[in-house]
Amino acid sequence: MVSANRAALPGVPVGFSDHSIGPEMALASVSLGACILEQHYTDSRYRAGPDIINSMDPSELRHIIDRSREIWIAANNPKQRAEAEEAVYKFARASVVVGKDLPAGHVITEADIWVRSPGSSEIAGYEFDKVVGKQINSDITRNAQLKWSDFK
Repeated sequence: MVSANRAALPGVPVGFSDHSIGPEMALASVSLGACILEQHYTDSRYRAGPDIINSMDPSELRHIIDRSREIWIAANNPKQRAEAEEAVYKFARASVVVGKDLPAGHVITEADIWVRSPGSSEIAGYEFDKVVGKQINSDITRNAQLKWSDFK
């Protein structure tokens, strides 16, 4: 419901009125874009009243505030790689490589290629399926990282 409201009302803050027991639904709403939470609150769970069961005590309120803040920051803070991280990123990622020598004109099958580190090639490991079925322009040697220019 939260994301539907955000789409229907762009730029308008979306809230979540929570009457559930526990913090899960409110925290889930923050991950979906809610920036205002309404919760029932009590200073003591030992009070009598119909809303005590779904009310938060001080420690539960502190928990939901802290976790909501963390979720909001994580969801709304696009991380850009720093220049210093680029080498580690390329090493930690994978590229599509040829598993055996292949002649010019060969049509790539799944058995011909695999994914290996480092990810310094222009064809990332997650693009594996895009390579299958393509015909290569020239001979390619085993363990070579593939490039889009290798294909017709």
